[in-house]
Amino acid sequence: MHEGHTHEHVAPEPKLLLTYMLEHNRQHAEELAALAAKLKANGAAEAAALTTEALAAYETGNEKLKGACDVLIDRI
Repeated sequence: MHEGHTHEHVAPEPKLLLTYMLEHNRQHAEELAALAAKLKANGAAEAAALTTEALAAYETGNEKLKGACDVLIDRI
């Protein structure tokens, strides 16, 4: 439960939720890549490098989410 957020979320079918989360994370990864480029261009090399590392973690997570989606699709 989020602070000030009291209602329950109804989870959709797992495959749909995984697909949604994968696309959602891909959008965040694009945003992180753009942010890292801006940071680097503005002379914030250390922040850019850390943001790039965070991006790599997102991409690793996205690969695993894609694998989970593939497993569920193969079961249908």
